[in-house]
Amino acid sequence: MLGWWSKQTRLGLLLVLLPVLYEWHQTKETREVLLGRLATSWSSVRPPQKVVRRVAVGVNANLDLIVSATQLLETLGLSPGQPVDHTHLGTAEELQEQVAYSMQHCAGTERVFSTSSEFQRIVNAAYQLPHTHFIGGNAALMAAKIQQTQPNTEVMLAGPIGATLRSLLQPHIHTPTFTPESRDEVHLIMEYPKGERWGGITSTCANRVIISHDVSNAKMVALEDFRQTLSSFKPDLVILSGAHLMQGETSDFKRKRLVDVARLLDDVPATTPVHSELATIGDLDYLRDLAETTFPRIDSLGLNEQELVSLAKSSGADFDFAHMPAKPNISLVSDLLHWLIQTHSSLGREKSRLTRVHFHTLSFHVIATVMRPPHWANSKSAVLAGARIAGLQACDVEHFEAGKFELQVPLDFTLSVTDGVMSQHFVSLTPESGVVSWERGGVAYVFTPVLVCRAPSKTVGLGDAISSMGLLYSQFSRQ
Repeated sequence: MLGWWSKQTRLGLLLVLLPVLYEWHQTKETREVLLGRLATSWSSVRPPQKVVRRVAVGVNANLDLIVSATQLLETLGLSPGQPVDHTHLGTAEELQEQVAYSMQHCAGTERVFSTSSEFQRIVNAAYQLPHTHFIGGNAALMAAKIQQTQPNTEVMLAGPIGATLRSLLQPHIHTPTFTPESRDEVHLIMEYPKGERWGGITSTCANRVIISHDVSNAKMVALEDFRQTLSSFKPDLVILSGAHLMQGETSDFKRKRLVDVARLLDDVPATTPVHSELATIGDLDYLRDLAETTFPRIDSLGLNEQELVSLAKSSGADFDFAHMPAKPNISLVSDLLHWLIQTHSSLGREKSRLTRVHFHTLSFHVIATVMRPPHWANSKSAVLAGARIAGLQACDVEHFEAGKFELQVPLDFTLSVTDGVMSQHFVSLTPESGVVSWERGGVAYVFTPVLVCRAPSKTVGLGDAISSMGLLYSQFSRQ
């Protein structure tokens, strides 16, 4: 009787589960087909007619020390506590609060550590854990990615470069600021994967918290050498980053140093594009000063969602910051980019050089360019190239593998929250094209989704790789 009942039960369960299993298989197959169709759009990437041959990059470079965030907190004897977003860090307890905040909001953050002895104690603890060294600093990462992608391009990197960092860089990269006596500046990268738990917080994405007590980069000591080398190197493209690391310095120092940055930018001929890669800045007053000083003097800007929202906050833009979604949505980002370009570009300021913004977040990218005058072209290939490297590098693979990726954005969406007409009109992404393009207020926008790596092996440096690819595939011209 029991055997008969068990057999009937098994048969009944099978009849119930078959439709569920079939639907799951069909959904999985449909998902993988969709991802494959999106990946085919990468084949449409085409290089610009004029390829960049000489790139000058400065001025932040460091040695990244990468460890598990939660393992390090446990090694330091810290217990889970309240999540707090600090402007600066001074104690291990504040570091714990910053990590908790980052995990809760799925937000990568970078903060300066104010006390040298406490920072060194934390670094020493990190060296006791499984760790890796990697090239660090926006400038160094972008220089390395450009050299790796286009080996025939001459790349010059200016920044604090010690022996270990020099050994990690490609030998063909020019490093005029390196000497055998130079010391590497260490930045501690505390990574956590999606699903990591810390107390009552479970991270909804893979991300990281970066801390440093970096005197050389914080004072931009390589700035003068970079400026001097530019005139002899004669680059086709200039990339400047690292000003965010000054946020821990005095107001007087920052003000004077921004004047020096402005002088360097003013030296660059109008026919040579200048790109600035922004990074996380907790001091909104300093962020506002940085934007006011540098944005009119650059042609292109790269940034992510935290930096975009912080810029809007620092300028007092009319957005409901108290109810911003934890994960950026396309329509809100479109509005924020519209505000940014109308405020800081040549559309809003007659003498501003800024005509291009490359926005990148985990799940999608947007490149926005001012249409008149048409200084930028090939934006479709540029945004696709950035999205391609984002997925492949995060998964550490060379080719698309459907099972390793996922799509985190809808295929149908609106292009605005604030614009009455645009907020009512849905647009649809055709997977094979890979992009959605639109125009608004004299600006051309190109959007593409990212095939997000399901189990990323490394999160640091993705933004720099994305912006590097976007620049290499963009066409710039100004007569």
